[in-house]
Amino acid sequence: MCMVMRLRWRFMSCILLITMMTSVIIPWGAAPAYADTVEKNALLNPGFESGNRNYWGQYSSNSAVVSIQNTVKHEGNYSLQATFSGNTNLQLYQDVTGVPGQSYYYEAWVKSEGISPTGSQPNGFYPSLLIAAYNGSTWVTNPAAPAAIAPNQDWTKVSGTFIFPSGANTIKLSLGRWNAVGAISGTLYVDDVFIGKAPDSLQAALTAPNFLVTDSVDLTTQMNLTGSFNGSSSGIAPSSAVRWQVTSGSAVIVGNHLTYTGDMSGGDVSLKATFAGLEATVTVPFIRDPIAPIPGNIVLNGGFEAGNRSNWGQYSASFAAVTVQNAVRRGGSYGLQAALSGNTNLQLYQDMAGTPGKKYYYEAWVKSDGITPTGSQPTGFYPALQIAAYNNSSWVANAATPVTIPPNQDWTKISGTFIFPAGANTIKLSWGRWNAVGAISGNLYIDDVYVGRSPDAIQLAMSKGSYKVTESVDLADQANLTGNCGGWLLPVTESDLVTWSVVAGSATIANNKLNYGGAPTGGSITLKGMYKGLETTVMVPFEPDVEAPVWGSNAQIATTGKGRHTLNLAWPSASDNVGVTKYRLYRDAEPPITVNGNVYTLAGLEAGRSYHFEIEAGDASDNWTNDRIAADFSTRTLQEPDWIQGSLTATDVDYSSLTLHWSGAADDLGVTQYRILQNGQQIAVTSTVYAYPVSGLLAETAYTFRVEAGDGSSNWTDNGPTLQVVTPYRSVAAAEVSVSESDVIRHADKELLGFNNDWQESQRVIMNQSPSLAIRDDYATAMQGLSLPLSRMGGTDSQYFKWKQTLGPYAQRTGFPNQWYPTTPMNFGIVEWLKSVQSVNMNSLFTWTFNMLQSDYAADAADLAEFLTSPGDGTTNPNGGTDWGALRRLYGIADPVNVVFELGNELDHGLGMSNADYIQKCTEIIAAVRAVNPSAKFAALAKTAPWGDGAPSGTWRNWHNAVLQQLGSSIDYIAFHPYYLGNSIANTEAYLNYLRDDIHAWEVGNGSGHAVNVYISEHAVWPLRGTETDYSAASYRTHDLEGLLGTAQFINRMYNRPEITMAAYHALVSGPWFTLGLGPSGIYRTGIAEMMTTMEQALGTDVVKADVTGDYTNLTQDNNTFTVNAMTDDADGLRLVLVNRDSRMKRDIGFEFEHAYKVVKKTVLTAPSLISTNTATSAPISAVTTVVTDEQALQHYLMPEKSMVVLYLERLDAQP
Repeated sequence: MCMVMRLRWRFMSCILLITMMTSVIIPWGAAPAYADTVEKNALLNPGFESGNRNYWGQYSSNSAVVSIQNTVKHEGNYSLQATFSGNTNLQLYQDVTGVPGQSYYYEAWVKSEGISPTGSQPNGFYPSLLIAAYNGSTWVTNPAAPAAIAPNQDWTKVSGTFIFPSGANTIKLSLGRWNAVGAISGTLYVDDVFIGKAPDSLQAALTAPNFLVTDSVDLTTQMNLTGSFNGSSSGIAPSSAVRWQVTSGSAVIVGNHLTYTGDMSGGDVSLKATFAGLEATVTVPFIRDPIAPIPGNIVLNGGFEAGNRSNWGQYSASFAAVTVQNAVRRGGSYGLQAALSGNTNLQLYQDMAGTPGKKYYYEAWVKSDGITPTGSQPTGFYPALQIAAYNNSSWVANAATPVTIPPNQDWTKISGTFIFPAGANTIKLSWGRWNAVGAISGNLYIDDVYVGRSPDAIQLAMSKGSYKVTESVDLADQANLTGNCGGWLLPVTESDLVTWSVVAGSATIANNKLNYGGAPTGGSITLKGMYKGLETTVMVPFEPDVEAPVWGSNAQIATTGKGRHTLNLAWPSASDNVGVTKYRLYRDAEPPITVNGNVYTLAGLEAGRSYHFEIEAGDASDNWTNDRIAADFSTRTLQEPDWIQGSLTATDVDYSSLTLHWSGAADDLGVTQYRILQNGQQIAVTSTVYAYPVSGLLAETAYTFRVEAGDGSSNWTDNGPTLQVVTPYRSVAAAEVSVSESDVIRHADKELLGFNNDWQESQRVIMNQSPSLAIRDDYATAMQGLSLPLSRMGGTDSQYFKWKQTLGPYAQRTGFPNQWYPTTPMNFGIVEWLKSVQSVNMNSLFTWTFNMLQSDYAADAADLAEFLTSPGDGTTNPNGGTDWGALRRLYGIADPVNVVFELGNELDHGLGMSNADYIQKCTEIIAAVRAVNPSAKFAALAKTAPWGDGAPSGTWRNWHNAVLQQLGSSIDYIAFHPYYLGNSIANTEAYLNYLRDDIHAWEVGNGSGHAVNVYISEHAVWPLRGTETDYSAASYRTHDLEGLLGTAQFINRMYNRPEITMAAYHALVSGPWFTLGLGPSGIYRTGIAEMMTTMEQALGTDVVKADVTGDYTNLTQDNNTFTVNAMTDDADGLRLVLVNRDSRMKRDIGFEFEHAYKVVKKTVLTAPSLISTNTATSAPISAVTTVVTDEQALQHYLMPEKSMVVLYLERLDAQP
């Protein structure tokens, strides 16, 4: 008590001299950084981050040195240091306004070191923190007990609460040592001092419903911390007194930023906030980006490989000649050239959709030559590359700094990254010369332009734990680089954008191979991968190789050709843990010959002699096989034919024929005949002529020819000369089409032109933003020409869909767990699907795919059947309970809908449902639904992706044959999902043939007359070809010109297969197959939309037989590129749908009909190149219809390359 009284009088005695000069009274709530409803730290410069003692007063500091330093601090950059060196008397303070009766919280972080003496000391010996209440300059009381700072402790929080007393108006927070009660030495540090109103309770909430797994959540701006103050709620401003802690889930907090560290599919993190002795918790959901990014190039025709400037726009080109040429290019076959010749003003550009807040990478390769003048020139004189952000047609900002292209340099990469700004929706990449600032001449070249999403981070891992010191590590195969894009972990497949380097250890990289260069005993190196401006490293261990190669059990030496003085030897590869690099070939007792490959020709041998050979295999570490393979071979005798410097050449090479010429064969009795072999197969035996004409070849195809010589005793050479030839391009191919109008194959059902919908993508593309339940205004415009004769709601997401949770107003809807999209409520539910379809076609046929993974699948299916098919007028309630039909009417669908029920979707593929389980669930669902609607129709699944099970005749058929045997009488369709071009259409049809024949066999065996048809409930182009694995980079193939012509060919074939009665293209809006896309300006139509519109317009009455002959027309061959669908119409005419998928070859088509017809109209659908793609900003794929006035009967038509053509024919010899 004495110390407090002395302190009070000391304060009073100094009040006029010091307090009025240095003490600052800080009004509560006066700082402008927060709204008045936010409670914050009343102190100014509380963490000394100004680098000085601004706002802090000082009464005395004898035997103490006070400074602001940046070496020892609690947080931030600075803290206060007081060094004691005697009988110190020190007081630092700050005054703030207080409210009587209000509860306050105070806090300070303190650290002390080197303090002495220690142990028992008088009261007030050690420094302390004191809270005092004043009325003006008059001390009232100390509302909180002084808090002594213990000696020699690390950073420690001193804190507490107090009630500000009545009769006072100023809080004085003081730090120091007020009573000189003995000498003291050492150092005191103070940081992050706080004083503010203390709430009664604390609450924490998020500023967003969730965050992406790649977000760095700023806890100071993206968390709302509020407190209750005497019944009123106010925000708590961020300060050192607010502490956040992760209590569960995978995340870390660094620098007030919360970073998710869990599984990239998402998860919840629980946070605890502490303030003023109170706690509040909040759950932070982290989700993966709802839409998987396409990390590939969004620039179309970026390498100008279309051979033209398709997808590129041009604003101006004065004094510049712009061409796409093949002489100067960086890669591929073409590059763009701009020849500048004056005061050039040139701008070429391409627009792409951009997503605000996302990071993008750009790259372009440029070259310039002959540019004059050079040297110092005005800004904008030389051409440049620029990336700007637009909102539709309005400029928003330059997304990246323009890059000037220096004059007269070889191919150089221009690259960088940018964050696409808010308020923009279009990336405009431009290059050229915008300002006519003086004459310039020379050539500018550009190639391989790229813009694409940049990952948030990249990760690198090696396929193996270690490698041998002699191993050449193929980084394309062994280094697994992964990009994290909004939680989607996508493999980096754009190898041309990846740069590798060794940053530690001894190794080199050449031709994308990592080669260890350290000690033979091994070691580790650090490999760095750079991709789109990001980098990551991995340690790669190398160890010595001591394992020898081994021969296979049947390894033998063989001779592939022999002459009188030569032997051609070949042997199989030995195997090795790293790789065989060499072989030793032993001949008799001669020293071995080291051979790098698996073949060797020995020359200078004796005629007619036998030789003994042995071979052993070795690796780069000189480990050799423990045994050798051996064989004996003889050279030819002088009586056998042989080739002496034989040669084989070709002349008159055409797309389908050539002439072979040869020389150099010899025999003691004379060569009497020659064998001609094509790709290893004998095609002819000739007499002693030295030339042979070969015909029947295919254009642009590689062939290997060989000639062997024989004598009259039937001795034949096996070492004849060979020749490889690639036949040239064919510009026109003939085809004959014979149409039999009286031979009807089937009705031209419009249901073969159906579409698949998708829940999540339909919500994104078709609907206004939630919570709106309205369809976008531009949907009807985009659907013009697409009548939706059949709409299937399918796909894997249907296996998780809870239709009942999508009914009613948006506020009443709830989300549901699934693997495809967020669990937030959907504004595109079952009612919106029905309405979106019926807004286009009130007579559409619907297909619903049941959710067969939920526990109540049968009961839910019955409710769904009642919802869709019961009258709902109160006369019936077939399932009891909820009148689902009445509920449908309540939500605006008055009449029952025409629907086929599909029993699940690809349940055997990925989900792993067995055939027996599937049939059992189908049986239960069929019974439950038929109890509601006895006439309900069902489609059961065929095997998914059966081409993975072997040949078309293989075991995949067991699935649908079991379904037919047990469910055949209860179902109406077998649903099949062919994806083609990745798998050839001919091979796809082979599977359809077996499916058709198996169904027919069941129908015959069943004998009831019940028919089961084929429903192609999904079909589309598969983007990958051959061994490709980069799905995203190839995704454009589904809807570019090549893709839509492939789909058109498949549709032509479906119309010629009467067993297929329904089909749905996959898909209307979901990528990468989408028919409609959503761009910055709204919905746009892809080339698929144009093709399907053309198909609908061409639809006739009946499909009639059309036989097609000619090259590349065989339906059983993979190289088929030309198909025809012939249909009658109601006016006794014909409609011919012709598809030519060849990129360069026209079709000279000859026609034969039962009657005579003239062409009255034609529609031609094409584009500049096979990779042309309709986007939000350009539509190179289009269909043009023209009226034809030629009165002559149709006999020939020259069809353009890469096109779909519809010929509308009117009969000339029709009877009145």
